[in-house]
Amino acid sequence: MIKLKEILRLKYEAQLSLRQIALCLSLSIGVISNFTVLFKRWRNKQSLSMRQQHRVGEKLFVDYCGPTCRARCPAFPTPPCL
Repeated sequence: MIKLKEILRLKYEAQLSLRQIALCLSLSIGVISNFTVLFKRWRNKQSLSMRQQHRVGEKLFVDYCGPTCRARCPAFPTPPCL
């Protein structure tokens, strides 16, 4: 798993060629090129949207932010929480 992360880092952050990555990690070029092909296929199948489908009345979502603080005068920098 660590080598996979290192391959991705070298490929996309350092902009190294497949040959340079193979030399850095002491792997064959075939292993690196096969991994990049499989990774590109997987990445293209992923949805970029986090949208969810919901039926009317099926679920209830509550946005709760926890205890809140009252707005105060700037002279008092730390308002007491409720």
